[in-house]
Amino acid sequence: MNARNSFKNPVHAWLLAVLLAPVALAFGCEYDPPPEPALVYPPLGVYLEGEPLRVSFTEPVDRDSFSFRLWDAARTNEGELLATDPILATCNGMQAPCNEVTVEFDEDGGGVTLALPEALSAPGRLQTLEVLPGLSDVENNTTGVSRFFDFVFFPAGFAQGSGENAEFTPGVYLIQSHMEVGGIQVNLKLITDLQVNGSDLALYGQIGILSDGEILVDPDTHTRLCAVGRLIESSGTTFLFTEPVDLELVFTEIPIKLTNISVWAMPGLDPETGEPVLAGAMVYEQLCVFETICLGSPGEPPRFATMAATSFFVEPELRGTEHLCDYLCTPTIACELPETLTCETFCPDGL
Repeated sequence: MNARNSFKNPVHAWLLAVLLAPVALAFGCEYDPPPEPALVYPPLGVYLEGEPLRVSFTEPVDRDSFSFRLWDAARTNEGELLATDPILATCNGMQAPCNEVTVEFDEDGGGVTLALPEALSAPGRLQTLEVLPGLSDVENNTTGVSRFFDFVFFPAGFAQGSGENAEFTPGVYLIQSHMEVGGIQVNLKLITDLQVNGSDLALYGQIGILSDGEILVDPDTHTRLCAVGRLIESSGTTFLFTEPVDLELVFTEIPIKLTNISVWAMPGLDPETGEPVLAGAMVYEQLCVFETICLGSPGEPPRFATMAATSFFVEPELRGTEHLCDYLCTPTIACELPETLTCETFCPDGL
């Protein structure tokens, strides 16, 4: 089965349960939904190398019914997986170990821990955990579709790492991530200026679009993202991350708020074009539309939105008429940056 054709969001299952419940009651019975799995992300939103994955269930499951596999997490702009073959073949939860993965269930069947082999828990590789159809509870209520969860490992002790030997092309990048809440699809496109000074990183972004080969930023949207972070190198791989900030925007006339959003990425080069690209994710605590329909809650484990495969470096001639340094260096727009990253150091060449 091709993962791209079976991609579903847990929100869909929730809506289906809501629709089916009245029908079931009309026939004199109560609808009992199947168990829902969820990957429990660490507080930062990324795993540290060697750290086991943790999957929780909404109710205890039949352990024989839990099967999973792993994919490369590269996605299209619409959030579909690009891979056609898994990097880890199907494992059943009762196989111990399975393809070098250690599977350990909670005593009550309410969760499971997956310890991946070193090759799959090494830093820098975006992956997708697929929980296959057929997951059932003790009453044999069974899921009919797969559930997908993206994740990535970062180096242990990354916050103290150095960017001295990091390979990175500073400049403007188009970063895209696909999200969904309450059936509303959100394709977040940020035109971001990424600059470094040693290991210090500054990110300044605005909502933008790619139109006829030209990057366009609307100066009247007033949607700006300012964040600081670090650039590090570990075992030949470059990593970057930003501190969490809040972001409010209007998407097709729908007000959207992202709470504690941060960027976690691995800069690199496209193997076909040799151009700089970013692979990674936007991690956030809560996504709300209309202030009332929300995914996630403060204090809960964060959410993970993988960047589209088209998150790439923007050549100067494609950046449109507006340059982000115009706004960063305007006194009326405040961006809190480290003292080492002033307007002059962030935008040394001006426009």
